[in-house]
Amino acid sequence: MEGELTAIGATGIFIIYLLKTILPILLPAMKSKAETAVIVSSNKIKELTDLVYSSQSAINDLHRWCNVTDQDGVKLIYVRHSMTEALQQIATGISNIVVILDRIQADMNRLQQTTDSIHDSRRS
Repeated sequence: MEGELTAIGATGIFIIYLLKTILPILLPAMKSKAETAVIVSSNKIKELTDLVYSSQSAINDLHRWCNVTDQDGVKLIYVRHSMTEALQQIATGISNIVVILDRIQADMNRLQQTTDSIHDSRRS
């Protein structure tokens, strides 16, 4: 039993000596790695924060653009003013075509009446 205690004591002394010798060498390296990890993490957090702020700025710009309205209160992002004008010009053109077609129809009706009256006068 005495030999076992001596072996445990010698092993314990050796472990203590080894730790006293190795720990001063390992601690700065471990501390350096930890500091590097903290610096890298800090840089990543800063990058993410910058990204969030730039995204927030872009979202605010988009919100401002989407809320612009014309004099009638219509949001310009949904209906472009130039498109509205083009549609109004097309509608005016179609209205003019309808008027012309009505005149042509009236002329065709008069021509038909004239033709019918000529045919009736020849029959009589």
